[in-house]
Amino acid sequence: MKALAAAEQSEATRVSGAGAARGLAMRVLVVDDHPAVRAGVRGLLLAQRDVASVTAVPTARDAVAAAREQEFDVAVVDYHLPDRDGLSLTRQLNSLANAPGVLLYSAFADTQLAVAALVAGAGGICSKERGDLDLWDAVRAVAAGVPALPAIRPDAMRAIGSALDEEDLPIVAMLIDRVAPEEIAVMLGVSRGWLEARRWAILQQLMEPRHTDAQAPHVDSDSTTTDGRKPREPIRADSPRRSIRHPGSKR
Repeated sequence: MKALAAAEQSEATRVSGAGAARGLAMRVLVVDDHPAVRAGVRGLLLAQRDVASVTAVPTARDAVAAAREQEFDVAVVDYHLPDRDGLSLTRQLNSLANAPGVLLYSAFADTQLAVAALVAGAGGICSKERGDLDLWDAVRAVAAGVPALPAIRPDAMRAIGSALDEEDLPIVAMLIDRVAPEEIAVMLGVSRGWLEARRWAILQQLMEPRHTDAQAPHVDSDSTTTDGRKPREPIRADSPRRSIRHPGSKR
């Protein structure tokens, strides 16, 4: 496995130089623990003229280390990884100074994962059942800052809403509307630390049927909750709230 990862890194470095000479810009990080999938996605991306380099790694730990060493425009992240799930990795990548856009790559790219991806801060999701063209289109969209997410059906949104605490619904609604976390904290009258911890709690509720061992990292803030569990700080009653759209309304 180490030899394969080293070979992939070497190839990424070689192609990066060639890509830079041609004036290409997109730098992609691929994170998948299956060698065949990792090699296939890497090969697809290297065949694209818009791609300057591809670095492929098998674990979340390797992904974070790579993202700290160099900048990437997009990270294609498998949902199921051996050391951490893709949503947790998304949150950690988003915390980096030069955070890449994240595309979750999963065999279960459904509405539930789409909402969880938004809560985690991913730019899109793509099913492993889709073709190469769909994956490439999603990578390009995320690199350009365009959401690559399926439409969230009203009935699915109602089901998801019923699984969450009532105080979480405004947060999820604003994240779906792509409101910046800083603005959400201000509108709800809460600290950024409280909001970050709450997002972890929402993720655990949304994805509980799929996994029960989500790892929430420490949150550096004035919040007393740092492990993703429900914070004590309430949303103030007099705080301005963003209303949740009616399931039948258009986005």
